[in-house]
Amino acid sequence: MSNRICLFASYNLTDELLPDTKHFLRQLYLCGWETHLALSGKEKISKDIHDFCQKHLITPHSRPNQGLDFGAWQDLIIKKVTDHADYILLTNDSIFGPIYPLQPVFKKMFTKNLDIWGMVDSFEVNWHFQSWFLCFNHTTFFNPAIQDLFMQPFKQMDRQAIIQQGELKLGRILQSNPEIKCKAAWSPTKTRLFRNKKNVNPMHLDWYTILHSDNVPFIKKELIRDNHFGIFWLDYYRTLLKHNQFFKLNYIDTYLNDHINRPMIPHTVWWKRLKYLAITYDTKLAWTYFIKQGVSCSPPL
Repeated sequence: MSNRICLFASYNLTDELLPDTKHFLRQLYLCGWETHLALSGKEKISKDIHDFCQKHLITPHSRPNQGLDFGAWQDLIIKKVTDHADYILLTNDSIFGPIYPLQPVFKKMFTKNLDIWGMVDSFEVNWHFQSWFLCFNHTTFFNPAIQDLFMQPFKQMDRQAIIQQGELKLGRILQSNPEIKCKAAWSPTKTRLFRNKKNVNPMHLDWYTILHSDNVPFIKKELIRDNHFGIFWLDYYRTLLKHNQFFKLNYIDTYLNDHINRPMIPHTVWWKRLKYLAITYDTKLAWTYFIKQGVSCSPPL
Protein backbone atom coordinates (compact mmCIF):
# COMPACT_ATOMS: atom_id res chain seq x y z
CA MET A 1 0.00 0.00 0.00
CA SER A 2 1.19 3.53 -0.72
CA ASN A 3 2.40 5.73 2.12
CA ARG A 4 -0.65 7.72 3.21
CA ILE A 5 -0.33 10.49 5.80
CA CYS A 6 -3.34 12.29 7.26
CA LEU A 7 -3.06 15.66 9.00
CA PHE A 8 -6.06 15.91 11.32
CA ALA A 9 -6.91 19.21 13.01
CA SER A 10 -8.90 18.93 16.23
CA TYR A 11 -10.09 21.30 18.93
CA ASN A 12 -11.78 20.01 22.06
CA LEU A 13 -11.77 21.40 25.60
CA THR A 14 -11.94 18.02 27.36
CA ASP A 15 -9.13 15.54 28.05
CA GLU A 16 -10.84 12.89 25.95
CA LEU A 17 -11.60 12.64 22.27
CA LEU A 18 -15.33 12.74 21.60
CA PRO A 19 -16.94 9.52 20.31
CA ASP A 20 -17.57 10.95 16.83
CA THR A 21 -13.91 12.03 16.51
CA LYS A 22 -12.72 8.60 17.62
CA HIS A 23 -15.01 7.02 15.04
CA PHE A 24 -13.58 9.19 12.24
CA LEU A 25 -9.97 8.52 13.28
CA ARG A 26 -10.66 4.79 13.58
CA GLN A 27 -12.11 4.67 10.08
CA LEU A 28 -9.09 6.51 8.65
CA TYR A 29 -6.86 3.90 10.29
CA LEU A 30 -8.92 1.07 8.77
CA CYS A 31 -8.54 2.77 5.37
CA GLY A 32 -4.74 2.65 5.64
CA TRP A 33 -3.93 6.17 6.83
CA GLU A 34 -1.25 7.06 9.34
CA THR A 35 -2.55 10.12 11.15
CA HIS A 36 -0.86 13.07 12.80
CA LEU A 37 -3.40 14.59 15.18
CA ALA A 38 -3.02 18.31 15.93
CA LEU A 39 -4.70 18.95 19.28
CA SER A 40 -5.22 22.70 19.40
CA GLY A 41 -5.43 24.24 22.87
CA LYS A 42 -3.78 21.23 24.49
CA GLU A 43 -0.62 21.61 26.61
CA LYS A 44 -0.31 17.91 27.34
CA ILE A 45 -1.73 14.67 26.00
CA SER A 46 -4.10 12.80 28.32
CA LYS A 47 -3.84 9.06 28.92
CA ASP A 48 -7.15 8.47 27.13
CA ILE A 49 -5.91 10.22 24.00
CA HIS A 50 -2.47 8.61 24.21
CA ASP A 51 -3.90 5.09 24.53
CA PHE A 52 -6.37 5.57 21.67
CA CYS A 53 -3.68 6.97 19.39
CA GLN A 54 -1.30 4.09 20.10
CA LYS A 55 -3.91 1.60 18.93
CA HIS A 56 -4.70 3.42 15.67
CA LEU A 57 -1.35 4.51 14.18
CA ILE A 58 -1.87 8.10 15.31
CA THR A 59 0.78 10.53 16.54
CA PRO A 60 -0.77 13.25 18.74
CA HIS A 61 0.70 16.77 18.75
CA SER A 62 -0.24 19.41 21.32
CA ARG A 63 -0.26 23.01 20.10
CA PRO A 64 -1.66 26.47 20.93
CA ASN A 65 -5.14 27.22 19.64
CA GLN A 66 -4.03 29.57 16.87
CA GLY A 67 -4.62 29.79 13.13
CA LEU A 68 -7.61 27.41 13.00
CA ASP A 69 -7.17 24.34 10.78
CA PHE A 70 -4.63 25.91 8.43
CA GLY A 71 -2.50 26.89 11.42
CA ALA A 72 -2.70 23.33 12.76
CA TRP A 73 -1.82 21.78 9.40
CA GLN A 74 1.04 24.25 9.03
CA ASP A 75 2.56 23.17 12.35
CA LEU A 76 2.52 19.54 11.23
CA ILE A 77 3.97 20.35 7.80
CA ILE A 78 6.83 22.25 9.45
CA LYS A 79 7.59 19.08 11.42
CA LYS A 80 8.14 17.39 8.02
CA VAL A 81 5.69 14.57 8.72
CA THR A 82 4.50 14.69 5.09
CA ASP A 83 7.91 14.71 3.39
CA HIS A 84 7.86 11.04 2.34
CA ALA A 85 4.13 10.58 1.85
CA ASP A 86 2.69 9.44 -1.47
CA TYR A 87 -0.68 10.93 -0.50
CA ILE A 88 -1.50 13.63 2.03
CA LEU A 89 -5.00 14.03 3.47
CA LEU A 90 -6.01 17.21 5.30
CA THR A 91 -9.14 16.96 7.40
CA ASN A 92 -10.61 18.04 10.73
CA ASP A 93 -13.28 17.42 13.34
CA SER A 94 -15.83 19.89 11.93
CA ILE A 95 -17.87 17.06 10.41
CA PHE A 96 -19.93 14.14 11.67
CA GLY A 97 -19.00 10.90 10.00
CA PRO A 98 -18.25 8.87 8.13
CA ILE A 99 -21.92 7.92 8.28
CA TYR A 100 -21.20 4.91 6.06
CA PRO A 101 -17.87 3.24 5.11
CA LEU A 102 -15.20 5.52 3.72
CA GLN A 103 -13.13 2.90 1.91
CA PRO A 104 -15.34 2.77 -1.24
CA VAL A 105 -15.04 6.55 -1.56
CA PHE A 106 -11.24 6.41 -1.37
CA LYS A 107 -11.19 3.54 -3.87
CA LYS A 108 -13.40 5.41 -6.33
CA MET A 109 -11.45 8.67 -6.11
CA PHE A 110 -7.99 7.08 -6.24
CA THR A 111 -8.88 5.25 -9.47
CA LYS A 112 -9.39 8.65 -11.13
CA ASN A 113 -5.65 9.41 -10.83
CA LEU A 114 -6.27 12.95 -9.62
CA ASP A 115 -3.61 15.32 -8.34
CA ILE A 116 -5.93 16.69 -5.67
CA TRP A 117 -9.53 15.98 -4.75
CA GLY A 118 -11.99 17.09 -2.14
CA MET A 119 -15.31 15.79 -0.88
CA VAL A 120 -17.35 18.80 -1.99
CA ASP A 121 -16.62 21.83 -4.12
CA SER A 122 -18.34 25.18 -3.89
CA PHE A 123 -18.67 28.39 -5.88
CA GLU A 124 -19.14 30.72 -2.90
CA VAL A 125 -16.94 33.77 -3.69
CA ASN A 126 -14.84 31.70 -6.12
CA TRP A 127 -14.62 28.03 -7.04
CA HIS A 128 -12.87 25.97 -4.37
CA PHE A 129 -12.86 22.69 -2.53
CA GLN A 130 -14.34 22.91 0.94
CA SER A 131 -11.23 22.56 3.06
CA TRP A 132 -12.53 20.10 5.65
CA PHE A 133 -11.38 17.22 3.44
CA LEU A 134 -8.56 17.60 0.90
CA CYS A 135 -6.46 14.79 -0.58
CA PHE A 136 -3.23 15.58 -2.46
CA ASN A 137 -0.66 13.45 -4.22
CA HIS A 138 2.96 14.16 -3.23
CA THR A 139 3.87 16.21 -6.29
CA THR A 140 0.88 18.53 -6.01
CA PHE A 141 1.20 19.00 -2.27
CA PHE A 142 4.81 20.09 -2.71
CA ASN A 143 4.05 22.39 -5.63
CA PRO A 144 5.81 25.66 -4.64
CA ALA A 145 2.61 27.72 -4.94
CA ILE A 146 0.74 25.34 -2.64
CA GLN A 147 3.59 25.13 -0.14
CA ASP A 148 3.76 28.93 -0.08
CA LEU A 149 0.05 28.97 0.70
CA PHE A 150 0.50 26.68 3.70
CA MET A 151 3.40 28.77 5.04
CA GLN A 152 1.39 31.99 5.38
CA PRO A 153 1.09 33.60 8.86
CA PHE A 154 -2.27 32.02 9.68
CA LYS A 155 -1.73 32.43 13.43
CA GLN A 156 -1.87 36.20 12.95
CA MET A 157 -5.07 36.14 10.86
CA ASP A 158 -8.72 36.28 11.87
CA ARG A 159 -11.23 33.69 10.68
CA GLN A 160 -12.26 35.52 7.51
CA ALA A 161 -8.67 36.14 6.48
CA ILE A 162 -7.83 32.45 6.99
CA ILE A 163 -10.76 31.43 4.77
CA GLN A 164 -9.71 33.93 2.11
CA GLN A 165 -5.99 33.10 2.19
CA GLY A 166 -6.46 29.37 2.74
CA GLU A 167 -9.53 27.68 1.26
CA LEU A 168 -10.38 30.30 -1.36
CA LYS A 169 -6.80 31.00 -2.39
CA LEU A 170 -6.19 27.28 -2.95
CA GLY A 171 -9.16 27.29 -5.32
CA ARG A 172 -7.67 30.19 -7.26
CA ILE A 173 -4.29 28.44 -7.48
CA LEU A 174 -5.92 25.30 -8.87
CA GLN A 175 -7.92 27.29 -11.42
CA SER A 176 -4.79 29.09 -12.60
CA ASN A 177 -2.91 25.80 -13.06
CA PRO A 178 -5.08 23.70 -15.41
CA GLU A 179 -2.40 21.00 -15.60
CA ILE A 180 -3.33 20.03 -12.03
CA LYS A 181 -6.06 17.40 -12.26
CA CYS A 182 -8.69 18.01 -9.60
CA LYS A 183 -12.23 16.89 -8.91
CA ALA A 184 -14.72 16.71 -6.06
CA ALA A 185 -16.47 13.56 -4.92
CA TRP A 186 -19.68 15.60 -5.19
CA SER A 187 -20.27 18.75 -7.26
CA PRO A 188 -23.38 20.98 -7.57
CA THR A 189 -24.02 20.30 -11.26
CA LYS A 190 -27.80 20.62 -11.49
CA THR A 191 -29.28 23.97 -12.46
CA ARG A 192 -32.08 25.68 -10.56
CA LEU A 193 -33.84 28.77 -11.93
CA PHE A 194 -33.40 30.92 -8.81
CA ARG A 195 -30.21 29.33 -7.50
CA ASN A 196 -27.13 31.57 -7.41
CA LYS A 197 -24.27 29.13 -6.88
CA LYS A 198 -22.09 31.90 -5.46
CA ASN A 199 -24.51 32.34 -2.56
CA VAL A 200 -25.08 28.69 -1.66
CA ASN A 201 -23.24 26.38 0.72
CA PRO A 202 -24.23 22.93 -0.59
CA MET A 203 -23.27 21.19 2.67
CA HIS A 204 -26.15 23.11 4.25
CA LEU A 205 -28.78 23.54 1.55
CA ASP A 206 -28.23 20.12 -0.07
CA TRP A 207 -27.07 18.12 2.94
CA TYR A 208 -29.35 15.13 2.33
CA THR A 209 -28.63 14.83 -1.41
CA ILE A 210 -24.90 14.96 -0.73
CA LEU A 211 -25.10 12.38 2.05
CA HIS A 212 -27.38 10.13 -0.03
CA SER A 213 -25.02 10.26 -3.04
CA ASP A 214 -22.83 7.49 -1.53
CA ASN A 215 -19.84 9.73 -2.27
CA VAL A 216 -19.76 11.99 0.79
CA PRO A 217 -20.51 10.25 4.10
CA PHE A 218 -20.43 13.42 6.20
CA ILE A 219 -22.66 16.10 7.73
CA LYS A 220 -21.27 19.44 8.90
CA LYS A 221 -21.39 19.92 12.65
CA GLU A 222 -22.21 23.61 12.36
CA LEU A 223 -25.32 22.73 10.36
CA ILE A 224 -26.74 20.48 13.06
CA ARG A 225 -25.47 22.60 15.96
CA ASP A 226 -26.51 26.05 14.72
CA ASN A 227 -28.60 25.75 11.54
CA HIS A 228 -28.06 29.45 10.87
CA PHE A 229 -29.88 29.28 7.55
CA GLY A 230 -32.98 27.62 8.95
CA ILE A 231 -32.95 24.41 6.89
CA PHE A 232 -36.41 23.26 7.91
CA TRP A 233 -35.98 19.60 6.88
CA LEU A 234 -32.75 19.18 8.87
CA ASP A 235 -34.44 17.19 11.64
CA TYR A 236 -34.66 14.26 9.22
CA TYR A 237 -31.07 13.37 10.12
CA ARG A 238 -32.42 11.82 13.33
CA THR A 239 -34.72 9.50 11.39
CA LEU A 240 -31.90 8.72 8.99
CA LEU A 241 -29.46 7.72 11.74
CA LYS A 242 -31.89 6.17 14.22
CA HIS A 243 -30.97 2.60 13.31
CA ASN A 244 -27.50 3.25 11.87
CA GLN A 245 -25.04 0.98 13.69
CA PHE A 246 -22.01 2.18 11.72
CA PHE A 247 -22.33 5.79 12.92
CA LYS A 248 -24.54 5.97 15.99
CA LEU A 249 -26.96 8.81 16.60
CA ASN A 250 -25.68 9.19 20.15
CA TYR A 251 -22.33 10.35 18.74
CA ILE A 252 -24.13 13.52 17.65
CA ASP A 253 -26.13 13.79 20.87
CA THR A 254 -22.94 13.52 22.94
CA TYR A 255 -21.30 16.26 20.91
CA LEU A 256 -24.33 18.56 21.28
CA ASN A 257 -24.52 17.93 25.02
CA ASP A 258 -20.81 18.67 25.48
CA HIS A 259 -20.88 21.98 23.61
CA ILE A 260 -22.51 25.30 24.31
CA ASN A 261 -26.07 25.08 23.05
CA ARG A 262 -26.50 28.04 20.75
CA PRO A 263 -30.08 29.38 20.44
CA MET A 264 -31.66 28.13 17.23
CA ILE A 265 -32.63 31.50 15.78
CA PRO A 266 -32.25 31.21 12.00
CA HIS A 267 -30.56 34.21 10.43
CA THR A 268 -32.73 33.73 7.36
CA VAL A 269 -36.30 35.05 7.56
CA TRP A 270 -39.20 32.74 6.77
CA TRP A 271 -39.97 34.07 3.29
CA LYS A 272 -36.36 33.53 2.22
CA ARG A 273 -36.51 29.99 3.61
CA LEU A 274 -39.55 29.44 1.42
CA LYS A 275 -37.24 30.00 -1.55
CA TYR A 276 -35.27 26.90 -0.54
CA LEU A 277 -38.05 24.78 -2.04
CA ALA A 278 -37.07 26.09 -5.47
CA ILE A 279 -33.30 25.96 -5.16
CA THR A 280 -32.37 22.98 -2.97
CA TYR A 281 -31.42 19.62 -4.48
CA ASP A 282 -33.21 18.04 -1.49
CA THR A 283 -36.48 18.77 -3.32
CA LYS A 284 -38.63 15.79 -2.29
CA LEU A 285 -37.55 15.86 1.35
CA ALA A 286 -37.92 19.64 1.61
CA TRP A 287 -41.45 19.54 0.18
CA THR A 288 -42.42 16.69 2.51
CA TYR A 289 -41.40 18.76 5.51
CA PHE A 290 -42.97 21.91 4.09
CA ILE A 291 -46.34 20.20 3.72
CA LYS A 292 -46.06 18.81 7.26
CA GLN A 293 -44.75 21.84 9.17
CA GLY A 294 -44.20 24.78 6.81
CA VAL A 295 -40.78 26.42 7.10
CA SER A 296 -40.56 26.18 10.89
CA CYS A 297 -37.49 24.46 12.31
CA SER A 298 -37.26 21.95 15.12
CA PRO A 299 -35.41 23.29 18.18
CA PRO A 300 -31.99 21.89 19.05
CA LEU A 301 -31.55 19.22 21.69
